Amino acid sequence: MLLLVNIGSPANAAGIAGGTFRTSAPLSGSVQPHLKGDVLSRVNSLALAGRSRGLRAKVFMKVGDSNSWFPTYLQGAGCGPINLSEHKALRKTINRYRAGRLDSSMTDLPCAVGNSFTRDSAATKPCESSAWLLSDLPSPPSEGYCDTPAPTECVLPGTPIDCEARLLKPSLALVMIGTNDAGWRGAPGPFESNLRRIIRALTQRSIVPVLSTIPPRTDSEQRRLLGLEINERIRKVAREARLPLFDLWLALNRRSNMIDGGLLPDGVHLNVLGGWGVLPWAGLSMFLGPEGLRYGANLRNLLTLELLDRLRRRTAL
Repeated sequence: MLLLVNIGSPANAAGIAGGTFRTSAPLSGSVQPHLKGDVLSRVNSLALAGRSRGLRAKVFMKVGDSNSWFPTYLQGAGCGPINLSEHKALRKTINRYRAGRLDSSMTDLPCAVGNSFTRDSAATKPCESSAWLLSDLPSPPSEGYCDTPAPTECVLPGTPIDCEARLLKPSLALVMIGTNDAGWRGAPGPFESNLRRIIRALTQRSIVPVLSTIPPRTDSEQRRLLGLEINERIRKVAREARLPLFDLWLALNRRSNMIDGGLLPDGVHLNVLGGWGVLPWAGLSMFLGPEGLRYGANLRNLLTLELLDRLRRRTAL
């Protein structure tokens, strides 16, 4: 039985943590980044610098919280059943990143194939905010599925970003953080500062960050509004840093046929075709036909593959 999430209608105005936040967001704009002008120039400059430093062109790192830590995010692209439907042109890009092999110990999936898709990133962790990415490992233990210790490879001092960048030597970082920041009052200010520091930690290594907006939070009106404000901060930082922006929030809200808005009943996490109990809880996340694309994780996977494909074809990455 499907449980429906009522995301409600935007309020007229709301004051949170001493400030007035926008209560809705326009559905205009582009989901995929504009790879031209200053953005293209900066991507190419970082990519060429990374190449001279020995960064790996066929390797990317994931940076984020539970929505990026779950196996439903891209892991099926590296190992598992794929149904590209009418998107078969993406096969070349999938094969490119599958060829960037990592040690098999770096994946939890039964196929024991290590690549950027299957990698259980040291820079992703459930229940954490943007501050965690800048904190020294090991992280303090938490409860339930949140208690995910750092990979055993992270034996040197440093932050999650330090560890993952050192282990993978990636040329690219897919960054989606902020969902848990939207759970606290007064979060947008500290979040923006943290995001700028995250970008600096990556670009100082010549890694190209691609920023993503977060999915809607529908678990409370206050968190919905905080999520909107955090997304505005992400868009602003991407503009000012001249970095690519992938607008997942816009993609989810623009489609009228999403199942439960693309979210689980908790109003926080992306849902997936087939549920989490299928194929070591990756679900049928790489089924990218019309039915699959009514689910949040499936849609994000398709759009991320399209993003990687555009970067491959249009930049020096």
